[in-house]
Formats: sequence, C-alpha cells, structure tokens
Amino acid sequence: MSKHRQVVLIGLSGHGHVCLQALRDSDATVIGYADREAKSDAPSNVPYLGHEDDLPQDLLDQASYFIGIGDNRIRQKVYERMQGRMAASQLATQLHSYLAPGVETNPLGLVAAGAIIQVRVRLGMGVIINTSASVDHDCDIGDFAHVAPGAVLAGNVHVGKCAMIGANATVLPGLSVGDGAVLGAGSVLLQDLPAGEIWAGNPARPLARTS
Repeated sequence: MSKHRQVVLIGLSGHGHVCLQALRDSDATVIGYADREAKSDAPSNVPYLGHEDDLPQDLLDQASYFIGIGDNRIRQKVYERMQGRMAASQLATQLHSYLAPGVETNPLGLVAAGAIIQVRVRLGMGVIINTSASVDHDCDIGDFAHVAPGAVLAGNVHVGKCAMIGANATVLPGLSVGDGAVLGAGSVLLQDLPAGEIWAGNPARPLARTS
C-alpha cells in the first residue's frame, strides 16, 4: 500500500483496532472509519463516517480502503457490496511482519505483528494471518480465510475460502483444509479436513458442520 494515501477503515471492533494500529505503524493516514454505528471506544482522532453503504462517492474515489472485520463471511460480504463502488487499486493490503521475497498477496489482507510467511506462499483476497502465526513454504490460503494467532501451517498446506485455523492449531505438511472449515484452537490436524466441517483435538476429529 502506498504510504502517502489516506485510508478509510471499514469496521472498528476488536480486529478493527488491530488493523488500525497496523495502518498507523505503516505511516498511513486513517481519515475515519465506517461501521453500523459509532463506537464508544474509537480513538478521538478517528472520526465516524457512517455506514459503509452510505459513504459518499467522492470520498470513495479519493481514499484507499481496508476492511477491518475479523469474521470471514462478513468480511467477504462487505467486500462484495463495496466492490462495485471502489477501484481495485483503492483496496489496501496491510503487512505488519515478515514476508519472504516473492510471496503473493492480494488486497484487504492483514499480516499481523510477529507473523512469518515463507517462500512461495499465495495469500488470497482478504486473508488474515494473525499475530505470531507461521505459514511455511508453498502454502496456498484461499480468499477470506483466517489463520489465527500462533497457528502453524507446516508447509505445502492448502486452506480453502473462508476457512478458520484456530489459535495455536497446527496443520501438518501437505494437508488441505476445505472451504468454510474450522480447525479448533490448539488442535493438531493429521489428515485433510473436509469443507464445511468443524474439527478439534489432538489429533483433530470431526465435531460438527458449520451449516
């Protein structure tokens, strides 16, 4: 993201505050935030701009945008609603930690403090690699997936769209996590996790379906 551009942050709950700090650490100027309602814990120097659907077009044309929403499905829906009103060049990517040379990133993603992403990794649209997570070589992370704090992808792992890898979970090399699947916190995945299923434990076992 170009540091001289002004940024509008969409969403300012818990994850949004992490994104706000990361943007500020990169010397971006956050000119305000959009959300369903004004937040009582918003910093005084970050004004509330209204709901994202009501942002004036002249503002949309001038600023960059970052979606600071942690929920994978909601983040995707907000992006899809805003897509027709914003140029792709206006969608910011925020990198706050180590990326190996050549890592492929896409807009709206957050790589949080302490995270490490090694060589030949692809990050889809709107991916969150959260605090101190580790993504080793040749992983492919689908759009709007979330790798939670402290999680480890141990190389050549495929994570599907909107999947969730829980805090401190480990996925062994070469495995796949299907679209919309959830791997519980602290779990160790020893086999492929099918789409739409919730697994947890060490070793991880099926618990339920996500829908």
